[in-house]
Amino acid sequence: MRRDLYSRIAIASALVAILSLASKPGWSESPQAVSRIAYDLLSAEVNEPIVHSMQTRSLLDPSLRRTTLSGPNGFLYPISIVEGNASIGSDTPREFWNLYDITYGGSSDPCDISMRDRIYQTPVTMRLGDAKYFLSKAQWITTGAPGELEPKLDFYKAYEVIDAPKIEPSKLSVVAVDGQTERLLRKPAYICLPVEESHHEDRYPIHSADQCIVLYQANDINVIRKLSTIDQFGLHTMNATASRLIALPGKIEAVETR
Repeated sequence: MRRDLYSRIAIASALVAILSLASKPGWSESPQAVSRIAYDLLSAEVNEPIVHSMQTRSLLDPSLRRTTLSGPNGFLYPISIVEGNASIGSDTPREFWNLYDITYGGSSDPCDISMRDRIYQTPVTMRLGDAKYFLSKAQWITTGAPGELEPKLDFYKAYEVIDAPKIEPSKLSVVAVDGQTERLLRKPAYICLPVEESHHEDRYPIHSADQCIVLYQANDINVIRKLSTIDQFGLHTMNATASRLIALPGKIEAVETR
């Protein structure tokens, strides 16, 4: 049924080119190579929330486990980072996710992960706790119908960071949905790890196991915007209320479960 829905939408619109993070040139060459894009997480209220269960597994959950979601309650979209007179994220791929609360199946034993990103440019170790959120790849409907979903864009679980090396607040100048603004990244709040999903007759494997998305606590910005999105669970209408987290792509160096 979901495939039929996406097929009808794809036929009604031009194909949107979505490139996965793994296709970015020089991804593994240096820490700077993973710092060319960022994401803004909009907190939102959905008009008709859904509750749905499926099977998932990740680096921290090697066996398939039932995961129940509620939402969506947020929307993650790419933004441009401005450095000097240049906007280094203006050519970013069109990657979008709806954010769902994990209401069952999110508990996880603490584990250590070694990673690096734009902030931590040399590998550091962080301690992760439970999975709080699920990122379901989506399309943002602005005018007309969206294109077909890119099959190599991963799903993610957002694990709470319970211990991490302290950082000095890092200021980013970004161009987001409401124009250019300054965001102050204070500390990592969640690390999103790619997951494999089994849902009804469909199975979605992990495509880029060494990638992660780091959600940083940032200064709050009020947002008033109506969002229309589509993901594997259907069409959603949300009212965005605030931006509290900024995300940066990162690279996983090692994972040690406990």
